[in-house]
Amino acid sequence: MGAPTSALGITLGREITPGSGTYNPVGQIGDVGGMDQGTDRVEITNHDAATAGRRRIFLATVGKEANLSFPLFYDSSDAEHLGMQQDGRTGTLRGYELTFTDGGAQILTFDAHTTGFEQTAAVEGANQANVTLGISGDIVPT
Repeated sequence: MGAPTSALGITLGREITPGSGTYNPVGQIGDVGGMDQGTDRVEITNHDAATAGRRRIFLATVGKEANLSFPLFYDSSDAEHLGMQQDGRTGTLRGYELTFTDGGAQILTFDAHTTGFEQTAAVEGANQANVTLGISGDIVPT
C-alpha cells in the first residue's frame, strides 16, 4: 500500500466545445467533493427470504446520481467561469476531466450540466461561486 498523497494541485478541465474532447483548465477551484460512484438498489425481500436468516435482500439497479461540487474563486473575466455560468442558464451538457495529483495521476472524464452556480461576495472576503456539476452518464477513469 502506498503512502497518502496530497490532493493539492488537482485540476478540472472543461470541454471547449461539447463533444470536442479538448479541454481548457478551470482555474481557482477549491476543495472538490461529491463524485459518488456507487449504485442504487431496490429491496426485493420476499416471504421466502424472510424464513432463511431474516435478512433483507437487495438488487443493484442503476448508478447513483452523482454530483461534483466545489467553491470557485470567481473571476468575471475568466472564460471558463463565465462559460459554466452560461451552461447553467442554457442547460448545456458538456464534458469535463478531473485529474488527480497522486502517483497514478488518474483522470476521470464525464459529461455534466452546471446545476448550481451560487455567487457570494463577502464584505471581508473573496468573490466566490459555489458550483455544482450534475453528472450525466458514466464516469470514465483512465
